[in-house]
Amino acid sequence: FRNAVGVHERTEQALPAMLSGRLAADDQRAPSAADYPDTLFSLVEDGYRVEAVESVTALCPTTACVDGSRQRPPPADWWRALANDLAVVAGHVLLPIDLVGGLPPIDQGWSGFLASEAPPEEASPQEAPAEESVNRRFNRAVDNDRRRALADFELRLDDPLAADQLFFGHFLLPHSPWTILPDGRRYSVARVPPGDWSVWTDDAWVVEQAYQSHLLQVQYVDRFVGDVIERLEELGSYHDALVVVTADHGVAIRPGTDRRVITADNVGEVAAVPLFVKRPGQLHGQISDYRAETTDILPTVAALLGVEVPWPVTGVDLFAPDLPDRATSTMLGSAGPVTFGVDGAEKLAIARYHDRWFAAGDPYGLAPPGHHDLLGVEVATLANGAAAGEVSLDQRPPFADPDTDVVTALISGTVTGIASGEHVVAVAVDGRIVAVTRTWVDGGLTQFQAMLPPDAIEAASMPRFYLVNGAGPERTLAPLDG
Repeated sequence: FRNAVGVHERTEQALPAMLSGRLAADDQRAPSAADYPDTLFSLVEDGYRVEAVESVTALCPTTACVDGSRQRPPPADWWRALANDLAVVAGHVLLPIDLVGGLPPIDQGWSGFLASEAPPEEASPQEAPAEESVNRRFNRAVDNDRRRALADFELRLDDPLAADQLFFGHFLLPHSPWTILPDGRRYSVARVPPGDWSVWTDDAWVVEQAYQSHLLQVQYVDRFVGDVIERLEELGSYHDALVVVTADHGVAIRPGTDRRVITADNVGEVAAVPLFVKRPGQLHGQISDYRAETTDILPTVAALLGVEVPWPVTGVDLFAPDLPDRATSTMLGSAGPVTFGVDGAEKLAIARYHDRWFAAGDPYGLAPPGHHDLLGVEVATLANGAAAGEVSLDQRPPFADPDTDVVTALISGTVTGIASGEHVVAVAVDGRIVAVTRTWVDGGLTQFQAMLPPDAIEAASMPRFYLVNGAGPERTLAPLDG
């Protein structure tokens, strides 16, 4: 369903809506089973053994989920939170009534009472203090390595699989921060280009480099999906399995746009989501341009499983013969609802915008417009001028350490001895241009960063840098010392 869209800009509402088939309450807390008792989990708990890997939510009730299926915080955090909760409950029980008013409430959830008094870490202005915000759980998951949740999910696909098993995973990938390569190795970011965290800078090149990092992390997630399918095939379960792959929301990565707040300008990015449904026994793939919405997932799954949904839903069974003729879709968000058409024109326009930046659709083919043809060229075949300036690199080889999965993929530094401003810079390894980038100026410094392809990461030699002068066949390269 390549024309699918989400219904809310934030996970707090988007995921419950997906799992219940109807719009969720506008609540900033991390969603739990107590808040949303009617979901896919409760729908199938009488007939299926559910294993759920939830990274920031707790929507699968203990009555449905296998013990330990939900990701848990580190032991130290868990014991600390338990001690805090016990202290608050004891205060409500033992203190005089006139002193209880100063304590956090204990009737808004089952745990995390003290956390409701603290603002969420790195929370956006739209988020109110809560029991524990999705932001806080997200930050903790990032600190604990988000790849673990994917590995945890794969480990659950063990032999033999039974027909009454349901596996659910909500992963914080390819969500930013974008620091994972397609092969699963991580890299660090030494320099942060100018711009606000919530609204992109107007510098199109800087934003497109972020999009490149996003694409590489998307490829890692694609590889994970492929591994899951391969595992199901190994177990002999893929043919009969119902498989759904989707996302709860998108993200905008264009100059001057808000990354996550839905607006009429970024519908093609924030609202657009992938949606793949492999039906049991399906032999051949199909493409549908019907306007699917994420609230359709629950009714569709229920129909394919032969289960009746006992609560009202706004979504529809996407394989029903009498699908409604949708004329518009609406995504809810912190700045208000945004209604848009169903032809997918917004998403296609975004795809065309990004495509022009990349050679042959390769994420490693990013280059400033007019300079894609430099990639892969031998430096010796181009005219070389006198040294133009000097590069001070933030990193030193070797860029890959066999004893760790952290590599130097995104190199960065400053250029001196040239006029302050925007310059095209070619990066060469072993005499061949492997990346082409462009400088930016921030804090009076002419700075740059460039993503190295895998073979350049493994190379033992130091990258060489060249200032690109001119355009087209008349271009020359001026070495940058350093």
